[in-house]
Amino acid sequence: MKFLDRIFSGKSGAPGAFRQTGGWTRKVRAQLDRAKSGDKQGYIELINLVFENPLPVNNPDMNLSEVTRLLSCNPRFTPAAEIKAVEMAGEYQEYHEELSGLVAEMKKALVGFPSSGISGGNVDTIFQLAGYELHISNSSSLHSHCEHNVHHLNISVETSKSRAALDQLRAEKSPLSTNLLHKIQNKHDFTIKTGTCTSYSEEKINFSGERERARAELQQRGNPPYNPENYFMK
Repeated sequence: MKFLDRIFSGKSGAPGAFRQTGGWTRKVRAQLDRAKSGDKQGYIELINLVFENPLPVNNPDMNLSEVTRLLSCNPRFTPAAEIKAVEMAGEYQEYHEELSGLVAEMKKALVGFPSSGISGGNVDTIFQLAGYELHISNSSSLHSHCEHNVHHLNISVETSKSRAALDQLRAEKSPLSTNLLHKIQNKHDFTIKTGTCTSYSEEKINFSGERERARAELQQRGNPPYNPENYFMK
């Protein structure tokens, strides 16, 4: 089973890091095929999968070969815990790269669907609403026991773009924005290991503030119901 599906099925070696239901990629592929063929329900289900659980929606900062270069360190001088940690970071990176390609396909299908209310101008905002930014970056300056130009890794998560996207959504009074507010009020928290490869620790990413703001905005609008038809041009 691919790592991307393992983490979506809750079977990752990093427990709780990405809480998704099993076979997410398979479900996305199935709904992509339906949406591309003009199936309206497939289009709606594809949107539901965008919001099923938070996704890293930024492009990777590094590539997999860069991330795994730490494994070329001399094991005589590299603590075993760091080797294990970078293997985990490598799996995160593999997941992130594969998911980035899948997200690009999802965006194209949503924008290209006949009568879609999602356009090239707002599709990035929608994915930012649904997710977070995962950063795997070079922290080599913190270490001295590796060869020159061998990367050490720092894993971090940011949610500033999703908060900014929510501000934008609240200002947009439209049926589509109402549906998206309903999605955000159910956005899940999750846990992930963050930090440098010498001191990874589990961090809870909490979206309670976003959930509360989405609920407050829906209340201010008179609590309009969720309606799948809001995803389409009238």
